[in-house]
Amino acid sequence: MKRYKLLKDTPTLKAGAIFVEEGDNFNDYKELVQVVPYGCPNRPFFAVKEINNFDDWFEEITESKRWRAEHDEEYWYTGAGGSICYDTEDGHIVDKHRFLTGNYFKTREEAETHKEYLIARQVLLDDADGGKWKKDGTNLYVDYDCSVDKWIPYKDIGSVQVVGVIYFQNEEDVKKSLKEHKEQWEIVRKNEMGEM
Repeated sequence: MKRYKLLKDTPTLKAGAIFVEEGDNFNDYKELVQVVPYGCPNRPFFAVKEINNFDDWFEEITESKRWRAEHDEEYWYTGAGGSICYDTEDGHIVDKHRFLTGNYFKTREEAETHKEYLIARQVLLDDADGGKWKKDGTNLYVDYDCSVDKWIPYKDIGSVQVVGVIYFQNEEDVKKSLKEHKEQWEIVRKNEMGEM
């Protein structure tokens, strides 16, 4: 479903209003329908073939490359209490929220894998007492060396912050985490490397 932004004010609409393209491909009749604050298509609408200088009035909004269900198509997510649920995309605000927060999947298996990853990563963050980088502190993290299939711990990177890293403040916590939570380290590594 293509989305467009109105570029100029009209007598009844302000520039910036968002529209979605709807229509019947059988007879090639398409219209742009305004999207209201809750994400649902609503009136007013414009017949595309009746808009002179379309590119002067509308700009296509480039969508995320991440998969998103079409209208009335099913998607999966993690629900309350950790249950794996599905819903139908209808442009509602809850669909948008799930998509924007990464809790939106094409298959049940993808949702289950993501849930497993979030739990594993939280275990490691707990091992690292929150996993945050500390200015003027000892910031240790763990690397995985694919060439030797081995975890390489204890790298203090000083003043450099690396996005997404779980930082430990002492070697004992790193050793304990690698020993007690091997499975969680593997889940996080495989997920972040796109192997899951």
